[in-house]
This record gives sequence, C-alpha cells and structure tokens, in this order.
Amino acid sequence: MTITATFSNGFTDTYKGDRSVRAAWAIIDRATGKTLNSGHSLDRATAQKTAEGNLRHTSVPSVNHSGYAYTGRATPGYYAKQAREYYGWTGKGDREALVFLKANNADITARKRAAVIIEVVDL
Repeated sequence: MTITATFSNGFTDTYKGDRSVRAAWAIIDRATGKTLNSGHSLDRATAQKTAEGNLRHTSVPSVNHSGYAYTGRATPGYYAKQAREYYGWTGKGDREALVFLKANNADITARKRAAVIIEVVDL
C-alpha cells in the first residue's frame, strides 16, 4: 500500500509499508520551514507521541547541530565538544561534560521543542 502525506510546508512523505496507517507526522524547523524528520503512525494520537519522542534524535540547527543531547554512546571528546560548542559549557573533560548534558537534558529538549512545529496530518 502506498500512501502519501503532504504537510503545510509542501513536504511530502510516502509510506510504502503494509500497516494501515491513518496519520503522518513531521518535525518542521520554525526558522527555515524545513522538514527535519517525518514518519507515519496508526492513528493521530500515536503520531503525536512518536513525533515528540523523535525530537530527541532530530537535529535542530538553531538549538544544536548534532541533534543528540545525551544518548549514552559516543567517541572520546564528543560530549565535551557538544556541551562547549552548543550549550556554552566551560568545564573540562568528557566525564564532566556528560554530567552537564544529563543535568540539562530537559532544558535542551524544551529548547528544541520551542524551535520546531510538530505537525500531524490525517491520511
């Protein structure tokens, strides 16, 4: 089954799976109008929850470049670079940066949420 969803910014997302999806979601950058992430869900409520959950793994250029605040896996120096470049951390060491990012994860997510529009459309 092929179903195409069209969002307010003109972006289209085509579903080619076998489930009977009834909603599509997109995470759209408020500043640029660009679609950052999208997908399909079985219903509207699930689509909203899925989009909110995917926000953590979506890069929002106006908030942070990589998209990941804390995921639990990275190369040495990754967390210190993230914390320093994107969140203004001034400490030293990857371990301390990881503690900082974990402590500020809710704030980072809130900043990302404010910078995007989550749009859900019925199919």
